[in-house]
Parts: sequence; structure tokens; C-alpha cells
Amino acid sequence: MKPILVSSLKSFYRGLFRDTVYSLINIAGLSIGIACCIILGLYLQNELTYDRHFAENKRLYRVASELNANGSVNTFAQTAYALGPFLAANNPDIAAFVRFSSYQTGYSLFQYQDESYSWDSVFLADENIFEVFNHDIIYGDPLTALGEPKSIAVSRDFAQKYFGQENPIGKVLRGELSDYRVTLVFDNLPKNTHLKYDALITYKEQPPSIMTPTLTERVKHDLWYAKTDYTYLLMPAAYSVAEFRKVSDAFFQKYMSSYKESFNSSMNFFLEPLNQIHLSSTTQRDRPRGSKFYVLAFSAVAIFVLGIACINYMNLSTARFTKRTKEVAIRRILGAQRRHLILQFLFESVAFSALALVFALLITKFSLEFTSLNTLFETSIALTPLARPEVILMLVAGTFALGLLSGMYPALLLSKGNSTNTLRKNNPKIRQTLVFIQFLISVCAISCTLLMYLQMSYIQGKSMGFDKENKITMVVEGAESIEKIPAFAGELKKNSSVLDVSISRSRVGSQMGFGQAEIENNNGVFETQSYNWFYIDDHYIDTMEIDIVAGRNFDPDTRDDINKSVLVNETLVKKMGWQDPIGKRINYEQGETVRVVGVMKDFHFQGLQHEIEPILFWLSPPPNYQGWNKRRKALQNRILTINVAGEGVFDTLSDIRAQWDAFDFEHPFEFHFLEDLLNRLYSSDLRQMKLLGLFAGLCVFISCLGLFGLTAFTIEQRTKEIGVRKVLGASSLQIIMLLFNNVLYIVLLAAVAASCVAYWVMSQWLQSFHYHTSINPLVFLTATLLSVLVAFLTIAIQSYQTARSNPVLALRYE
Repeated sequence: MKPILVSSLKSFYRGLFRDTVYSLINIAGLSIGIACCIILGLYLQNELTYDRHFAENKRLYRVASELNANGSVNTFAQTAYALGPFLAANNPDIAAFVRFSSYQTGYSLFQYQDESYSWDSVFLADENIFEVFNHDIIYGDPLTALGEPKSIAVSRDFAQKYFGQENPIGKVLRGELSDYRVTLVFDNLPKNTHLKYDALITYKEQPPSIMTPTLTERVKHDLWYAKTDYTYLLMPAAYSVAEFRKVSDAFFQKYMSSYKESFNSSMNFFLEPLNQIHLSSTTQRDRPRGSKFYVLAFSAVAIFVLGIACINYMNLSTARFTKRTKEVAIRRILGAQRRHLILQFLFESVAFSALALVFALLITKFSLEFTSLNTLFETSIALTPLARPEVILMLVAGTFALGLLSGMYPALLLSKGNSTNTLRKNNPKIRQTLVFIQFLISVCAISCTLLMYLQMSYIQGKSMGFDKENKITMVVEGAESIEKIPAFAGELKKNSSVLDVSISRSRVGSQMGFGQAEIENNNGVFETQSYNWFYIDDHYIDTMEIDIVAGRNFDPDTRDDINKSVLVNETLVKKMGWQDPIGKRINYEQGETVRVVGVMKDFHFQGLQHEIEPILFWLSPPPNYQGWNKRRKALQNRILTINVAGEGVFDTLSDIRAQWDAFDFEHPFEFHFLEDLLNRLYSSDLRQMKLLGLFAGLCVFISCLGLFGLTAFTIEQRTKEIGVRKVLGASSLQIIMLLFNNVLYIVLLAAVAASCVAYWVMSQWLQSFHYHTSINPLVFLTATLLSVLVAFLTIAIQSYQTARSNPVLALRYE
């Protein structure tokens, strides 16, 4: 065996430098294919291991709520604050519960000495959080960290922002509502978790009633209605999710049946396994999630890219055999048996794969560390998993298997005793099949990329129902800052470039409030309906340039408009079948009644993935409203939307900043253009489109590498034929077309098959958008023409020199 391996190694080394074109094409194709697999493998590993770093991830579940009102079903990631303690007190299967609440917005602005920052992800959490969800602790005791009121646990980044490298335990942060003592510092959470928070404040900041599982009438109402907390349960191992549904049904049947009748709707809770939330959850009011579609799509891409590289190797190996017939014959004369020849060819294939792996690792390192590829993935894909023993073993085994897979067919074919005849008989058909597969994959990838581009162009160009251009938005937090807003807005309006300023409680593209109410129909009968709600001021409609189609706008001088009047959108009018919506009554929550005073033209509050839903618009009390104390003001942030003139936007922005500084707000000046925020709603799909386009390009490139090599060998085999044709008067273009015609019909057949596959795949993807473009057949025609053009150019580049050469050179030995 050793002499055979030594001989095979020498043969591989000589062949590597003797046929440099063949070697470079094979190594380049395999390297790119393996690198793509490694990069996509790291990405998929990141997606598929979300939240699995938590030790109890298999026992942890999130409680989600399902509300069915008049056949309209909505599911939410949030539940009422009292659900966790009540379920735990009445169900022995629940080992522990943990709640995260982001409902209060006054917990995001913190100051230490002269450093003041606002944070997006600050939650209230139960004191047992660090027992149920394990964290890497830097400072502090996780068992007691949130045991006392006014305590706060912060991340490493949070701590370094205020305290640098010193131990912050015992330091006091000034918050909007209170001062908080730092009791724990935990290491930053990994990127692949749906739980993202910078700081946790003890839940003991809440009133005592929220902590107790007593079923008062108010708690009953909130269990049915409120969606404020993310509730997690620690259940027994292998707990049946279906079993919990029975618990939920029994709970509502026993305690909430009267509310079911009064609300004329049903409520259920169900469990979502922690380690499946990222890819499987479909609930509302959740953080951005991953997509099973893209996981499957990129798994297929990884396989296809590597498959194309393998096909290249198989194609070129069989084509190259015509130059090795003498070598095989001599080895047979010297006593080599068929198994020896098979081992030699397999060894060469594995050696090519091993060499390609080295280059693939270099490509991977360069791509992840020195390019913007991580930005496209919107995560931090590290190379550290590649250093794990099991991963190294998998790479080695995979490379070996790849070498065997790529080399098995050529080895079996070329080691036959009558291999030359076999090759002549079957090789054209084999090559055609392999080229067909390559271009099928390539055309499919191109078609999918083009369709994604058309859909992204469609949703970015479709009217949202308002003018999103030249709108600047800012978040204002803190009771003192909020009271300054009217004066600040008044100063801004003095600027001729500021067209209008609106103050609202939320902004388009974010989540709205959700509720149920009894709404009067055309017959004067009240029906229970679900709706979304949104607080605006009387300038919102003009600032956003939305039309009023019936009735009037809010009038802040009319006292009843603050709590007795609402605007509605056209969708709610259509849902209720109102002929004349003005004056219709709506009973909500605790018997309060409001009347419709106006109808706004439908607009898209969220992205075009979602249909327009019924919305109630309330007039938000002014920031200096005397009915609210400082605590309540602090819990209600404000969104400023500023409509500015199209010319000199950045000069206007500088003026706005100067006014901001002059009013001495409690937090730094931060702004966003509304158009940018709305584009973020589709950022995931845009990134996936760019990634798919990148890998589609690689598929085409690898296919062209193989076609380039095959053309070179075809030309070598047909040199004399080409010489004769030129002597008989064939032009260079005719010679090129002679070689191209053999490939053209294969590419066209592949394009037809690829179009069918791409049509089905993209039909599924487009269903994730409520508003989407149609699938235009021109997309498939474009992808086909691109593939034909690329194939033609590849063959033309390789064959042009031969077509221009002197035919005497090809025929002088005849």
C-alpha cells in the first residue's frame, strides 16, 4: 500500500504543475465551493443554535396568548403581568417563572455624574432571572442581585459606558423615576439570542398587586386584555406542550367564563419552546426573528455551490483522461491492477480536496474579517467554532468524503480495461448531464435573485399612504424634557424650512397598542371587535400628509377630544360596514364611551408584509397636561416628527440640533429619517437578496470555470477538425458557434427546468408579504439570456485564439 501511495503522491505532484489550467480550475472551483459551505455553515449554525447557550433551554418555554374575537385570531408574545405568578401558584408542574416587562418606558435614561445615555433594551425582571437563565457573571451575586428594590443588573458594555474598567458594584445610577444601585454586572449576551437587554431592574419596582396571584376583578380584566410582559416558565423535562393547552382551557373555564361572555371572544395561552422561538414563532409584539425559509434556502445554496464544484471536477477529470491513456496503459503493463488505478485516482481527488480546503479556509478568514460579509448577515460570524475538535474532525471527514464523491465516478470509469472506448461512447452524454445540472442551479439562483429584487423595488416604491420623504423623527424621554416639547416645537416652527411638527406616542413602522372594544354597527347594536390604537396630536395628519376622507381632525381646544373622541381609518369603517361613520359610538375597557369624529385615509403603519388593520386614533394629552404626575409623564415617551423642506435638509438639521442644545434636554440629540426607519422593515429581506445574489454569482462563476476547462479540452480534441474547417473557408465566428452550439441547447433545457423550480420557490416566499408583485415571465427570460450570454462569452474567450490561428499548424503533421 505504501508504494502505491508514494507513487500516487508523485503522480499528483507532477500532474499539478503539468496541467496548470486543469489544476487551477479544479482548485479554484473546489476552494470557492468549500469556502461557501463553511461560511454558510457558520451562519446556519448561528441561526439554528439561538438561545441554546442557556443551560435549561430544553425546559424553558415562553407563554404566548391567542385572542379570538369574532373569528379574528391574533397571537401575541406578551401576556398580562399577573399570569406568571398565578399559574405558578396553581400548577405544580411549573418549577419557576420569569417575567420581562418593557411596558414602562421610563426606565431607559440613566445618568452617572456627567455621563447620560438612553438605552433601547432595559427590562424589569423577576429576581430569580439569574437562577433560571444562566449568565456569565463578572461582578456581584446573581442570587441576591435583584432581591432588593432600587437594584439594577447591567451588561459589561453598559457598565463600561459609565464606569470604565472599575468595579461598579454599589455605584448609584440616576434614573428618570428613581436612583438605582448597581448590584451585578453580567457579560454581554451572545448575538444569537432573542433575549436582548442592556440592563435589568428588579420587578419589585412594580406595585405589590402585580406581584401577588390574587384574582381581583382588575387582575381578571388584565389577564384577558393586557399584553405587557414576556412570561417564561421552567417546566419538567420533555413536558408536553399540548398538555399546557388543557391547563389554559381549564383555567379560563374556571375563572374567566364571565369575561368570555362579556367580551364575546375567547382567550387561550400556549407554550413556545425557548430554543424554537427564533425560527418558529409567528406571534406579534416580538423582537425581529429569523426565517425558516432563508435557513432552508441557504442550506440549499451551500449544497448547490459545492455540488457545482464537484461536477466541475468530475467533468474535467473525465475529459482530461484522453491525455492519460498512455500513463494508464503503461501502469497496466507494469502490473497495476484495477484497484490500484482506482486508489490512485481517488488519492488524487482527495489531495485536490485537501489542497482546496486550505485555500477555502484562507478565503473564509479573509471574507469574514476583511470584507462586509458579516454586515450582510447582520451578525458577527466568528471563526472560533472552526477550532473545535468536533468541527475540525467534521471538516477533515467532509473533505475526504468530498474527494471520494468527486473522484469515484472518474476513477471507476477510467480504470476499466476498455476505458478509452467507454469514454468515447458515454462521455458526451455524461458531460451534457453534468453541464445541465450546473446551469439548472445557476439559472434558478439568478431567477430567484431577480424576483427578490423586483419585490424589494415594489415595496420600496409602493405608496405607504403618506409622504415618507423629508421627515425627521426624534424620541424625547424624561418628564422634564417632555414638558419642554411644546416650547421646543414652537421654536422649530419659526424656521421657514420646518413645515410642521407633530407629537405622538409612537411612529410608523413600530408596534401599536392592541385592544378590544364594543363598536356600534349600522343598526345601533354593539359588536366586540379587535383594533389597534395610536396616540397622535392635531398636527399629525398635516405633518405626515395624510388625508381626512370624512369628518374632521382633532381640535385640542375642544375638551372632549382628549378622551371622548377618536379618529378611525377606512379599514375599520369597511369592517363595520358604516354608511355614515361620524358619531358612531365605541365602548372600551371599563365602560368608557367615545365617538368617531373623523376618518383618516388608510395608510400602512407597519411594513407591507402586513395588511392594513383597523386603527383607533386618540388625541394625546399635551406634554404639560396637568392630569398626569411626574411618574406618569416619565413613563410616556414622545416621538417628534418634523416635516422639513426638501432643499437644505442638512442645514435645517443643524438648526434643529442648535435648538435642542439650547433647550438643554436630558439626553443627547439623536434623530432618524423616517424613510430610513421604514427601509429597516425590509432590511432582512434586502440582506438575504444581496447574499443570494452573491452566491448566485459564485454559482455562475464556478460553472463558467468548468465550461472554460471543458472548452479547452474540446478544442484540443478537435484541433484537426477545426483546422480542416478553416481550410474549407470557415470564419472565426463559425468556429466559435460550432463549439457553442453543443452547449446552447443544454443551457436552454436547464433554463426551462430552472424556471419551474424558481417559480415554485418564489411563490412560497412572496406569500410572506401581504402586498407583493406578480411573477413576471420576463424574469426567467432575462435569467436565461444572461446564462446563454455568459456561456457564449466563456466559450468565445477560450476558443477565439484557436479560431484565429493558422490551420497549417493543426494539419502539418497530417
